[in-house]
Amino acid sequence: MYRASLAGLILGSAVALPPVATQAIGFDDEQALLLAELDINNVMELKQSGEILPLESILGRVRELQPGRVIEIELEDDDGRYIYEMEVVDDSGVVWDIDVDARTGELLERERDD
Repeated sequence: MYRASLAGLILGSAVALPPVATQAIGFDDEQALLLAELDINNVMELKQSGEILPLESILGRVRELQPGRVIEIELEDDDGRYIYEMEVVDDSGVVWDIDVDARTGELLERERDD
């Protein structure tokens, strides 16, 4: 099973990547990331081949479905089906688990994290 993990520390992070690296995986210059276990080359190949949608597209959809701050993103290969698994903290401090099909952008699951 292939797994790429991004622990997104959005706005105000102590860790920042160069703009080229953050733009390559779909984040703008206002956002910073802590990367762990991420094979950027594999993710870029998947994006360029159309296997997965650009992360910026997925994030836009997730923000429509669940306003808040994305605190974690994982790209999971589930037997050939790529899934973005995200955690979003809303304004009340509630954490939501959101799963989105990485190829289509379809919402697969949205549930409150316990």
